[in-house]
Amino acid sequence: MKTKLAFLAALAAFVMPGLAMAQSSSTFPGSFTFAAGGPDVDFDLTLTCNGGTPLTQTVSTGADETVNFTVIGAADVPGTTCDMTISGLPESGWDLDDNGACEDIVPVADGAAPPCLFTISPTPFGFWANIIWDANTNDVPVSGDVMLECSSVWDGSDVTTFTSTQAAVEGLNLLPGTYAPHPDGSTVCSAALMVEDSAVEVDNSACTRVSVEVGDPFFFEPAGTEVIVCDIEATVFFEGIPTLSQYGMAVMVLLMLGVGFVGFRRFV
Repeated sequence: MKTKLAFLAALAAFVMPGLAMAQSSSTFPGSFTFAAGGPDVDFDLTLTCNGGTPLTQTVSTGADETVNFTVIGAADVPGTTCDMTISGLPESGWDLDDNGACEDIVPVADGAAPPCLFTISPTPFGFWANIIWDANTNDVPVSGDVMLECSSVWDGSDVTTFTSTQAAVEGLNLLPGTYAPHPDGSTVCSAALMVEDSAVEVDNSACTRVSVEVGDPFFFEPAGTEVIVCDIEATVFFEGIPTLSQYGMAVMVLLMLGVGFVGFRRFV
């Protein structure tokens, strides 16, 4: 009995290395990059397969660094696929996209699968100027133009400046365009209401220099997007012709009567 067990053990020790040597090795390259530059932080890349060894593995890595995951025997089992995911991203301020090679990856026997590349971009925002007209009871025209500008913004391919001059409307005025704040914090937006009527006083101070950073935009329901809003106040003045109150009129009448009485006495 002992001899038989020793024989089987020796046979297993002889056969197992051969079986291990017969299994293929598959490589899965993965990396991430920032579309517009980003913080110097590491994120976790995870590869999960439904076959092979190991089934799951995670590596912490930085931007533009390639991680080569290795799975033994994945290509030897028909129907084996793998998915690569990234975790550790901030809750807001960044959007994640991939190059279409990060899900249902088919392993290559003794070779590398197409690389999975995650691209991280700042979340786009909209810049709105909210024009508030004070009560206008004198029919003074409240029309004008509003100039909106956002500089050092990321438009998906480059850093640029968006500008727009349009007819002002009471309420929200949007700077059209698709843009995102630059990660270095240099994005600045401004808005100014321009009216020709001297009876209108405009306060643009809240919109003179609005700094926008990644993660700052907030959700604004009417717009249905992430927006930054600043307020411009326009006040209509109408001085008219100065008049006396009823007490002033009474004093004026008595004064005129007194002057008339004195003059009458002197000349009669």
